[in-house]
Amino acid sequence: MSVLRELERKYDLHPSIKGEELAYNVGLHRANYREGNVKQQISSVVRSCLRNYKCSSYGEFRTLLERFNVSVEGHTGTIDGRNYAGIVYGALTDDGYGTGPPSSRVK
Repeated sequence: MSVLRELERKYDLHPSIKGEELAYNVGLHRANYREGNVKQQISSVVRSCLRNYKCSSYGEFRTLLERFNVSVEGHTGTIDGRNYAGIVYGALTDDGYGTGPPSSRVK
């Protein structure tokens, strides 16, 4: 544990705590499709995660969001001869399966 604490201090990491350390430390709540207003829930989770965590890769960000029942996928393609790149967010069940329609944001 002392080595763990030393690494957390050295690299400015969030301290590890048993249980639901992510959700309760920063006031985040899992997205719940049945509660409605899924777009607002996903937006809240994504903004909070971007504000409170420093992810060093897309995979790390995706894994973090999955802890809060949010999926994220990058999409690229061509529409009418113009290239696009975007991100599609969606709600997940507690089992990790997608539910409901995805909401998208094109950059």
